[in-house]
Amino acid sequence: MWGVLGTLYDWSQVESCLEIAVGLSCCKSVLSSTFPDEWDNNKESLYKHLENAHLGIKGLAMKDGKPLQNNIDIVGGTGGIINERGEYWILKLPGEYEAYSLE
Repeated sequence: MWGVLGTLYDWSQVESCLEIAVGLSCCKSVLSSTFPDEWDNNKESLYKHLENAHLGIKGLAMKDGKPLQNNIDIVGGTGGIINERGEYWILKLPGEYEAYSLE
């Protein structure tokens, strides 16, 4: 991924969010008249990708009604980040996972 100061990419790194960048052409500037055709050619792929955003585990990490300020770890795998509201999300394929926080 490329980074340009002041872009959404910079913000997403601070906010711990997931994003995608889609490039459909090698041309930097394309005619706006090509957009409807490109949408028709690629919308099903984009829909399928968005459906996959719901794979994995997500939820709230709270203790005594207050959000935890730590990471969520997965036994035998990678973990996820808990944001300031206690929300966490970890992209995983369907299955059973054991998750915990060390706070």
